[in-house]
Amino acid sequence: MTLEEGKDTDWVYKGIFCKNFRHGAGTCEWKNGEKYVGKWVKNKMDGKGVYTYPDTYKYDGFFKKDYKDGYGTQTKNGKIVFEGYLIDGELHGKGRYMFENGDDYKGDFMNGRMNGEGIMTYENGEVYTGGWKNGKRADCTSIKKVKGEKKLPNGDIYTGQMHDGQIWGKG
Repeated sequence: MTLEEGKDTDWVYKGIFCKNFRHGAGTCEWKNGEKYVGKWVKNKMDGKGVYTYPDTYKYDGFFKKDYKDGYGTQTKNGKIVFEGYLIDGELHGKGRYMFENGDDYKGDFMNGRMNGEGIMTYENGEVYTGGWKNGKRADCTSIKKVKGEKKLPNGDIYTGQMHDGQIWGKG
């Protein structure tokens, strides 16, 4: 293994090489302004690292074969956008996602979408606690019947079945 600088038409790498592979600790900067500082395995980002995008996004977490994989935090302009677990670059497992409109979701993700149990606090003050399926509130026709809770802006709390985000059925 040697500490070298490698150049390509699209990137510059400073770090450890092994058998002509970026392998070990290193920094790679691309012409488009993206930058990765962290561990490499056979030319792939693999292990703990920080990936910075030119549009003010930054991901600090784990990678596996060039994909965000494991626990990580994504920020924009220094504010957290997402924190939690990813598999192959998709949100998966427990996490928190803060939407640009001010909505805040804490709960389960699967394949990049809200799936399972979670709490959404809406920018307008409403709070929904309950099931999610494919990024939407689970309704009474879901495979798994889920009871939801919705806190209304006036302070009232509804507990019961929900359909497309609205009170539905007995509660």
